[in-house]
Amino acid sequence: VPAFGFASLYEYETDVEGTGGLPRPFLGGHLETGGAVRDGGLGSVHADTVAVSPCGRRFAFADTDGRIVAATIPSDGEGADVDVVVLPAENENGQPMVGDGETELVWSPGGRYLAVGHRARNQFGVISIADLGVPEGGSMTPGRIV
Repeated sequence: VPAFGFASLYEYETDVEGTGGLPRPFLGGHLETGGAVRDGGLGSVHADTVAVSPCGRRFAFADTDGRIVAATIPSDGEGADVDVVVLPAENENGQPMVGDGETELVWSPGGRYLAVGHRARNQFGVISIADLGVPEGGSMTPGRIV
C-alpha cells in the first residue's frame, strides 16, 4: 500500500478477481464537499495547485471560486469523514488570500504548516503560513495565518 499522496485514498485488495486489478476507493471516490458551488459544493479545482503533504495525510488546493481548501485524510478509512477546512479570505495582516491558478501551496515536512504563495493588495507576491494543527490528531484545527 503506498504511504503517500492520493494513492493512500485507495485500498488495494489482495484478491483482485473481478476487480480487474483496480484499487477500490475507501472514501467513496470523492469528497463530500465536491460539486457545483450553487449546490453547496466547493466548485472546480485548479489542478496545478493541488499539494499533498510529505506525511501523506493532508492535501490542499485552490478552487475556481478563489478559495484555498485543505483536508486531512482519515488514517483508518473505516467510514471516517475527511476533515475539510476552507482558509479565510485574508491573512492576519489583512492581505487577501485568493486562490487562483498562480497560487502556490507547499506543506511543511510534518504536514502541520501550509505555505501559501499569493498576491498582496499591491500585487507583490507574498507567502502566508497557515498553522493547521498536528496531522496525527486526525482533526484539522486552523490556527494563526500570517
